[in-house]
Amino acid sequence: EDFAISMELRNQSLIGVYADSVESWESFPESFGAFLIRLRKFSGGTAELYRHCMKSFLLGPATFTEKLDLAMMVGWYGLMPLVIANGYLSAYVCHRLWMQRVSALHPALPYLFVVMFLLNTPVLYSAAPTFLHAVQHWFWSSAIYGACLPIASARFLVHLIGARARFDRTPKGGEAAPIGRGTCSAMILLGLATLGISACWYSPFSPVLVGLGVSYLSVPLYTQLNESTVPGAIARLAIFLPGAFYICALWEMWWWQGI
Repeated sequence: EDFAISMELRNQSLIGVYADSVESWESFPESFGAFLIRLRKFSGGTAELYRHCMKSFLLGPATFTEKLDLAMMVGWYGLMPLVIANGYLSAYVCHRLWMQRVSALHPALPYLFVVMFLLNTPVLYSAAPTFLHAVQHWFWSSAIYGACLPIASARFLVHLIGARARFDRTPKGGEAAPIGRGTCSAMILLGLATLGISACWYSPFSPVLVGLGVSYLSVPLYTQLNESTVPGAIARLAIFLPGAFYICALWEMWWWQGI
């Protein structure tokens, strides 16, 4: 709603003044469930923004820089379904090439993957107390965002085609943030299907699908990440698996490039 109001005001040729003396803070979601609810809410809201406000804003009096800035901020939500589809499509294409013993990888591609892996390292290290904390954050974020991607993508698509809006309040202050049984069941089935596809469409890309499949399967387990229980301890160990498989995929692609 903040974006929608700002876009409407800008369409009326009004501009704002930045008040640098105002400080406003919002705490990060305290659990996986709360994070998922917030991301799902952001996805649905962005889809409605696409439907109702984006066209008039892009055709309005805002400057090119302002339009580009907004597109970059909200563009990721529109790309989420394409990212998921591209993962499975890439797995199929790589499998077909692997079966034909064809290495179609450009020599620069492994270097590109390394750059992608390391690109956010300086940012993580600057915000983390130690290097090990930065590494831990990378593994956790890889698993968490991978687990949330299908759910957030589904909410985006549902609202993009015109589903009625629904406001989901993000739990605050340690409130319970349960994930529905239907959502958990769907993610477990998707995880099993993804692991099956990774085996059927075997190639050096397969570890990427394995990492995604493990993330999907672990959605019910991730709800215990903040708990001082045995399932919580297991969750805090399992959360490193998706990132480990992504690193394995990088190694496999390096090896494939050399055949």
